[in-house]
Amino acid sequence: MKVIILNSGEGKRMGDLTDYKPKCMVNLNEDTILSRQLKQLRKHDLTDIIITTGPHERKLVKYTKKNSEDIDLEFVNNEKYAETNYIYSLYLTKDLVYNEDVVLMHGDLFFEDEIMDILLKNQDKSCGLINEVVSPPEKDFKAIISDGFVKKIGVDIEKDKGVLFQPFYFLKNTDFKKWMFSIEEFVDEGKTNVYAEDALNPLLENGKINLKGAKFKDELCMEIDTPEDLKTAKSVFNR
Repeated sequence: MKVIILNSGEGKRMGDLTDYKPKCMVNLNEDTILSRQLKQLRKHDLTDIIITTGPHERKLVKYTKKNSEDIDLEFVNNEKYAETNYIYSLYLTKDLVYNEDVVLMHGDLFFEDEIMDILLKNQDKSCGLINEVVSPPEKDFKAIISDGFVKKIGVDIEKDKGVLFQPFYFLKNTDFKKWMFSIEEFVDEGKTNVYAEDALNPLLENGKINLKGAKFKDELCMEIDTPEDLKTAKSVFNR
């Protein structure tokens, strides 16, 4: 199984915390966001990892190699990080995934260990993380669910019509390839400043990809987008 961690963004909403390093290297007390993720992936024997990079690429590569001697790493640099969204970063990984299933995650995700168990519990179907209890923040992804399957993902979905969705996926290889083909079409048409989920949604809506909603409730899984998010994560981490 391959793991893809998207770390190509500039992290502008983090203020001066990302002036000289990528967001994934921001400290969570004794860990960074990235070092914690790598520890959690190791626990599940997920050690074949692709990391996309953007600004501060050299610093990120050096730091990751130092903290992952037992991990098979590949790095993909998005030189156009300032003018593209992560749909283009994901597109750049297209020749590195063969017949493996894929775990895809954003590099700013902070989550409890149990989240990995929920995501990987049923590996017969592709799935993405949903929480039907927590009211989704305006800035985060929401998903429209039908009969337990995700039919649309987006930030602009109205809160009363969707549930909280975290960009953390387990994808069967066939589904990942379908999504990647759609991404390639978007890139060929110059649509590189949109979310990768914009290329996924048509496949969810017409049933070409069946993405099961993997439910979490009390377990913590959150994106660290702002200093306020970081403060919340540190508070939970201390407990």
